[in-house]
Amino acid sequence: MVEPDAAPGTPDGPPPPGTPPYAPHPASALFDGVGDDVELNIPVDALEDADSTDDAERKFSSRFRSMSKAALLREASSPAHLASHFPHNPFCVVCIRAHMRQRRFARRTQADDSGLPPVTEPLKQLSSDTIIVAGSRTDKARVSASGCTTIHTIRDSFSGFCMAVPQHTHDKDSNYLNFKYFGGLAIKDPMVIVRSDAAQDRTLAVSDLGWHPAPSLENRRPHNHQHERWHGTYKSVLRACMLQSGFPENSWDFAVPYASMALNITSRAPLLPWETSGRGELNGQGRIKDAQTVWECHHNGEAFDGEVQPFGRLVYFLERTKHPVAPTTSPGLFLGWRLESGMRYI
Repeated sequence: MVEPDAAPGTPDGPPPPGTPPYAPHPASALFDGVGDDVELNIPVDALEDADSTDDAERKFSSRFRSMSKAALLREASSPAHLASHFPHNPFCVVCIRAHMRQRRFARRTQADDSGLPPVTEPLKQLSSDTIIVAGSRTDKARVSASGCTTIHTIRDSFSGFCMAVPQHTHDKDSNYLNFKYFGGLAIKDPMVIVRSDAAQDRTLAVSDLGWHPAPSLENRRPHNHQHERWHGTYKSVLRACMLQSGFPENSWDFAVPYASMALNITSRAPLLPWETSGRGELNGQGRIKDAQTVWECHHNGEAFDGEVQPFGRLVYFLERTKHPVAPTTSPGLFLGWRLESGMRYI
């Protein structure tokens, strides 16, 4: 694959001549009085109401990072940031427009103990849910051009590795295939726990695989709050991909697997409560994970060696079937990566 010479333009079209791509959003004027070398505490996710999550979730899922203004400006145009727009960058126009959230006023409560054993390696405890995009295939405003209405999401609780699949219908058979594809041959024993709600299209699929469903009870905590919080981050990345690419809304199903994979490549592995001491210090496993991306944590430390390009970017690929005297490359749009069963990239 050959990259085009020109960098992508802004989401509203190419920048004027002499203007750097992805110029800072006007909201960044709030930092005009801040020196370029002054360290700023920036939330990893778009900032929302501090009382909207319980103590444990906020402590172990929300992260802040300390970066200077100059470093944030450099990151805003870096290839890794343009791929996922995560973590949130206040100097990136796509982040500002795609990550904005409505303030929530939910009462802060303490989550109950799930009673499940601490997970210490990948593919031992998963979580799953369904994002409803369109209520039915007759909802022409939201259904994709290919007829997809929902997104099935699967996430590994230890590594944070996630897979998102667009679906025409969310039934047991399609969920069964998705779970099997996610696990692949790496799961050699049936001692796999899958957390979800009580929807039978997921619990029965898990049981048919010989795994153990752990559904939450209706109207009672604990809910699958870590997966739901990940949904918030994932949807922000998905919106950013659609905004940056300029794709029409009814092509959202193309961006669904890209957004989850971009998060796997660019985001850090999650730190779990048992990987820190009571004083917030990381233990041995926590220190290892703190230096890894989600992909590296899920694949035993191996780095991702594929191309990292923004969704929908113009690329030129080698086409062997063209006329002998014609150029050997053809234009195309980058839509993501092909993963084999077991989330392997070959």
